[in-house]
Parts: sequence; structure tokens; C-alpha cells
Amino acid sequence: MMCQPVKHASTPKMDHYAVDHHAVDRHAVDLHALIQLIHESPTQIVLAATGGGSLAVSDLLTMPGASRTLIDALVPYSSGSLSAFLEFEPPQQCSVETARQMAVRAFEQAQERQPDAPTAGVACTASLVSDRQKRGEHRLHVAVQSEQLTSVASLVLHKGARDRTAEERIAADVILNQVAKACGLAERLALDLREDEQVQVDELRPPQSWQDLLAANSRLAASGPYDPAAPPRIVYPGAFHPIHAAHRGIAAYALAHCEGPLAYEISIVNPDKPTLDFLDMGDRAAQFAADELLLFTRAATFAEKAELFPGALFLVGADTIARIDDPRYYDHCREFRDEAVAALAAGGCRFLVFGREVEGRFTQLSDLSLGEGLRQRCKQVPGEEFRMDVSSTKIRTEVGDG
Repeated sequence: MMCQPVKHASTPKMDHYAVDHHAVDRHAVDLHALIQLIHESPTQIVLAATGGGSLAVSDLLTMPGASRTLIDALVPYSSGSLSAFLEFEPPQQCSVETARQMAVRAFEQAQERQPDAPTAGVACTASLVSDRQKRGEHRLHVAVQSEQLTSVASLVLHKGARDRTAEERIAADVILNQVAKACGLAERLALDLREDEQVQVDELRPPQSWQDLLAANSRLAASGPYDPAAPPRIVYPGAFHPIHAAHRGIAAYALAHCEGPLAYEISIVNPDKPTLDFLDMGDRAAQFAADELLLFTRAATFAEKAELFPGALFLVGADTIARIDDPRYYDHCREFRDEAVAALAAGGCRFLVFGREVEGRFTQLSDLSLGEGLRQRCKQVPGEEFRMDVSSTKIRTEVGDG
């Protein structure tokens, strides 16, 4: 009997909406009652706040039972402390992206410390009243990351309407409402907001396969038609942030010259970048058609990808194949590099290498000095057959500048 491809559910839709204050009022409780409910919940959290929001930590600690809720509370206030917490330097200290990245990092720490309990990471980035005049808005972003949810609540405060104490109180209340959401509670604090102030929320509750992947209970989650008994022959790894014409051209070239099927692959973990959350995954998946196969994995290295996709043909750029051969990416250890290349060979994996513009110069496989073991696994795509100088980084910069 032939195995039929498994057709997975379509990509979950992200919710973008303003908080309905009337709905909140129906579940409104006071501060004492909400914290008591939070402490009675089995969910344990790591909470991190920068720029404001530390009052929420005090609120949680003031009432008995905080040890059942708080695994850790962190206030990485300086830019250096925040970078150390995230393990990279964020482009902006107070932003939606930084709050979400902090929440993912807090979630990972919570999982490490309480692997057998329901856990969540909650994070706040804020820019509030200071002793110096601020040009930008007074604002805050509070993100939640759990096994079931990515959520971020953002609020712009009317500048000059409150002192620091009043803004800190609102920030703490938004944080506690997000903690309540992480704990699965319906109850919320009523926020003391002006008519022109609204909490904006983006969130996604993903399919179970994505939950298992983020929680490290699985190594692969498929979006699109996937038959585990017949893994893809061609695997195109990348961030696809965003996917662009060169990506599509590379995939089309590979399918025209090699036997498919083809799968796009995105590792949600990366040694040089923050772990992707569910909103990230949703944005990336939304770029692909229903009949295209996208695989989210936890395979950060090509040795790990080779374990998941034995015998695969990987589509890579010349810059990527150079990194695979560079001992700097193996703690400057040639033996580790050689072991990784040997693992690729043992898995029967090969590379189709496309030219890339590197530091202003078009670079092909033939321009690189690779070890013989890796070079034997590679085939060059000549620049005269395919060349398209498009960069996701440049596209993101242009969009941001626009």
C-alpha cells in the first residue's frame, strides 16, 4: 500500500486587534485577587523587564505564594546587561521585536530550570518618563512566550499626562495581565487609560507540531504536504526573511536540473540569531503557497540537517559553503570541522552551490579554497547559468527605511 502525503493544516492566522475594554471589564478583578489567582496557577515564569515594569515583580513578591510563580525575575537595565541576557545586541532596546526576543529567552531559561512544569517567559521593554526630555513616544511592549502562545501587548502613553510613578503602575498592570494570559486565566486588571490610549495585541496560538518543536519535544514540523516515509530529495535551507526572487529562482533552477521534490527548511534555532517564536514562524510560513513544502526544524548545523535529511541535495550559496569549511565556526578546531564534514559524507548529502556577492565581489565555488572532503560533495552552478544579486537583509533595510 502506497503511503499518502500527510496534508497539514493551513498556517494559523495571526490576531491583530485592540483590547476590547468592555470585555476586560467583564473579567475585571483587583490587584490582590489577580495575583492570588496567578500564584494558584501551576504555570511558573521567568520575568524580565528593561526600561520599566519592575513594579510588577514587587507586586508578585508582595503576596504569599510568589515562589510557586516566579522562577526568576531579571532587570537587564543597561544596554550591556540586555545584550548579555539576549546573547546578542538588539537593534533597539524598546521595541516589539526586542520584547518578543526577551520573552523567548526567558521561556528557554524557564524550561531549563523547570523542565517538568508548565512554564512561560514574560518580558517588558519600556520607554517611560525620565529625568531628561525624550524625543520619542512614551511606550511599552510586553511579550509572553509559552509552549502554547506567542503574544505581545503594546501601549503608547499620552506624553506628559502622567508622572513616572503613574506610568510605572500602568506598565506593571499590563505585565500582570500578560502573566495572567500566560497562566490561562480569563481575569484581568482594568487599566486606567485615556480615551486615546489602547493596548494593541498581536498573538498566535500555533498547531501542536509547532508547540512541540519550540519545546524541543520534536526536531521537525511541516507546513504543507509532507510524507515522512518519502523525505524531500532537495532541501533549501534559509531564513527566508523575506523570501524573494533569487530564492524562487534558485528553487526553480534546482527542480529543472535535479530530481525533486523540494522542501524549504528554516531552523528556528541559530547560533548567531535569536530563536524564532510563533509569530516569526507564522510570518515566514505565510509566504509559501499551500502546495509548497516548508519544514521548520531545530537543525542549526548542516551535520544536524544531514541527520534529518539523509541523502539530500542542499541548495546553498558560496558564502554558506565557505562557513561550513571554516574552523572558526567549530570553536577554531579543525578536528570538529572534519567530524562535521565526515557526518555529511556519511549521510550521503551533497551541495549545489550558487554564486553570491560577498563584500562587493561575485564569488563562486571555484573561487574558494575548500578541504577536499567537502569539495567532493559540491557541484557549482556557473554564474553565466544563474546569477541574481538580491539580499533579504537589503530588502529589510529598504523596507525599514521606507
